[in-house]
Parts: sequence; C-alpha cells; structure tokens
Amino acid sequence: MWLSSSISEEEFEAQMASFTIELAAPMEKMAVGVSGGADSLCLAFLLNRWAQKHGKTIVALTVDHGLRPESSQEAKTVAAMMSAFGIEHRILLWEDEKPSTGIQAKAREARYSLLTRWCQAHGIRHLAVGHHAMDQVETVLMRLSRGSGFQGIAGIKPLMMKDGIICIRPLLTFTPEAIRATMGQFGQNYIDDPSNVNLRFERVRWRLFCGLMPSSFSEVVLGLAYGASLLSEHKTQERSQMIAQEALLKGGFLMFSSSWFLTLDHPMQVELLRHFLSVIGVRAYPPKLKMVEVAVRELGKGKGVITAHGCVVVAARGKMYIARELRSIEEPLILPSGGVALWDKRWVVENKTGGPVTVSALGGGSLDECKVARELDGSIDEPAVKALKDLPALVRRSLLAVNVTKGKALGLAGFAEHPEVVVKFRARYGLGR
Repeated sequence: MWLSSSISEEEFEAQMASFTIELAAPMEKMAVGVSGGADSLCLAFLLNRWAQKHGKTIVALTVDHGLRPESSQEAKTVAAMMSAFGIEHRILLWEDEKPSTGIQAKAREARYSLLTRWCQAHGIRHLAVGHHAMDQVETVLMRLSRGSGFQGIAGIKPLMMKDGIICIRPLLTFTPEAIRATMGQFGQNYIDDPSNVNLRFERVRWRLFCGLMPSSFSEVVLGLAYGASLLSEHKTQERSQMIAQEALLKGGFLMFSSSWFLTLDHPMQVELLRHFLSVIGVRAYPPKLKMVEVAVRELGKGKGVITAHGCVVVAARGKMYIARELRSIEEPLILPSGGVALWDKRWVVENKTGGPVTVSALGGGSLDECKVARELDGSIDEPAVKALKDLPALVRRSLLAVNVTKGKALGLAGFAEHPEVVVKFRARYGLGR
C-alpha cells in the first residue's frame, strides 16, 4: 500500500468494487466533493473515468466557504478544470456567519451539510469524498491524543451514511504521493490551500509530526486503525443486539430500563451511553470518554438528572430517558405549504397542508389535561395520552410539536401525528450502529 507510484485504472476499479453492495442501489449519477486540491481533483478524474466505463455520470460539487478572499476565484478555477474534462460542476456557498474558533471543524460540518442537502434536493444517493491514507493516520493520532475509545481509533470509515446519503472514500488506502503522481499523469495542476500548512490547526501540527517520522510509523498507525475497526465492528454488532432488545426510540428520545443498564459491566455502560448521546445529541463528533464515564458514575450513584452533549439523561420510575436538552434545540421553523426541511439536524419535516406550519420543541406548554390530544380529532388514543402524562417534564418538553399555541399543539412526533405534516427521525448516527 505504501507506494508512491500512480493509481492505476485497475486499482481504482478494485476500490470501487469494494463498495458493490452500496453501489448496487439504483444510481445513474454520483456526486463528488471537489475543493481543487490534489486529492479531490484526482478522485474526480478517476471517478469520471470509472463512471464512463460503467454507463454513469458524475457531478462535481465545490463548496465556497468564503473564509479567504481568494476562495471565490478558486471555486471558479475548479469549475473551469471540470469543464475541461467534461464534468458537470456546481458551486455551493456557505453563507452563514463565519466562526472565529473551531474553524476547521465547523467548516467541515457546514461542507458536509451543503453537499448532502444538495444531493437530497437533486435525488442523488451517493457522494464520494477524497480522504487518503495520511488523512487516516492524522485522524487516528488526533483521536488517540484525546483518549478516544476503540471506535475512534478505528479512524475514518471508507463508507458511511450521512443525512441519508451514502458517502464513500475510494482513495482512503492511497498515499498523497500516489495521488500526486496520478495528477501528473492527468497533466493537471491543483490548488494548494494555505490552511493545510497553518500550524494554528491541530491536524496540520500532526501532519508535521508524521513528516518527521519514518514511513513505517504511518504503517503501524494504519495497522492499529485496521485492528480497531475489526473490534469496532464486532462490538457494534453486540451493541446492536442489546439495543434492539432493550431500548426504545420514540418521539426523538430514548427510553430503557434502569435496572438493565445499571447491571451491565462498566465498559458496556460507557459504550452504550456514549452511543445513545451521539444519536440524540446530533453533534459532529461523539462525546468524550471522560465525560461519559463521569455520567455513568453519577447514574450509578442514583443521580436523577444529568446533562451532557446537548442531552438530558433522566432516571425516573424505573426507567432512563435520554432526550435533547431544550436549550440545544434549534429555533422554531416556519415551513411553507409544500416545503420540506431538516429541523434540529434530526427531523425531516414535510408540510402537506394548505398553509404554513410552525415546527418547534413543545417546550413548557402545560399538558396537565393533555389538551394536545383534543385538537387531533381523536387521532390519539388513551394509552398514548397516559404515556404522555407519564413522561418526565424534561423529556416531554423536547418533543417535536406542530403549531404550538397556548399549551396546545396540532401534532406531536411519536404520539399524535399531524395527518398532513410528515415527520421522520433521521439522526447523524443510526441507533443500531
């Protein structure tokens, strides 16, 4: 693997073949993220050749983050490169307010959001991105330095689901040297992003460290990542079986037996709680192990309410609940008739009514008499009414509600569905994974 020769057509074909099951889904067009760097340009050219061979097409997507004055011109340069190779191209603008801290992480999250939303809007199910072997090495070292568990040390996954889009990384086993050699064969220049050498960023510092080490060091790190990925897959299967038997995901919160959780061994408690917080917390990265370990100890001592990772964990009446913390939930969304939107990074909402609807957290509206049920023409039954009344207030407040007015709502996700407002839970991390 650790070679600097160019990537042959056969080698790339083999990499794409490893995604056979996922690519077997109906696909005529695939998207590819292209920044203009050597990695993403190389991927676009290789993928275009592969697509032509297999009777498919690709569309290249460039995100203009607007973080540097020259970013707009660079995006236009990429467009010209794609045009020269006959590749369809689109520029996506990050128009939100730019962060002053955590720039790379927030830019990455915005980039993926723009890419996946564009794919969703245009009926594209597959997105290719250009991570390579040294990206993997740097990621593993960064996670090791933070005390990550074995799942973190497993590094970047070659395939993952993100916002309902199948994301693949066909270059993950190839080195930067092999990628640059391949670019030489295509006879194409590329853009060097100055942030890639800015020591202000943690990843760049790890990159510099790796450059001081022999190549065998990187191979050892990759071997560690591979071993961790095998262990991670085994533990994921074990965890999935336990979750299927014991945990219930309803209305955007999780519920399970306190006695079941508290009798598990400590490592499994930590692993499960970390996963549950990831599912409900919908943040870019899982919570840190130390924070989860503290939470597990507090729950073991009988503490009734814990906040962590944008979530609230409530132990009450023999059950544990994990819900979104109210202050972490997005502001209300006004959705026009016929509109479809992702709200709170986890709910896909479609408005089929004849006018606008407001989607929000239920919040502090009184449900003493469960008046919400009376607005639904009997569409909620008595057991559901009782279940609502039995929910801890901190959990109930987090429920997705449609048109909340004076403590009443015309729909509550998981309990009283609005007949013309369709809501689907789509978490960043699947519950079973």
